[in-house]
Amino acid sequence: MGVCLSAQPVVTARFANPQYDCATGEYCLDVEFQSDTPGEEIFGINLRFFFDEDQLTLIDTRDFQGGYTGSNGTNPYVPAANTLAPGAGSTLFGF
Repeated sequence: MGVCLSAQPVVTARFANPQYDCATGEYCLDVEFQSDTPGEEIFGINLRFFFDEDQLTLIDTRDFQGGYTGSNGTNPYVPAANTLAPGAGSTLFGF
């Protein structure tokens, strides 16, 4: 019996629509995903952002596209942050 393996879709991500509110000091942006497979939906992924926490603080994740929510199934939430040593993110990914 032969096995037919389908190609995995290629999903790219980008940051878009950056906005900075001088009064609150809040920097907000969209994270957009695109697949080379029409109709592809992303499910059960773990997004990780690496940033210098001396410069930025993650406030929350919100305004998900229709059909997507945070891990609790109803509202986005911010999980406990994992703090790494300075430079660890770039080392993990070989940047």
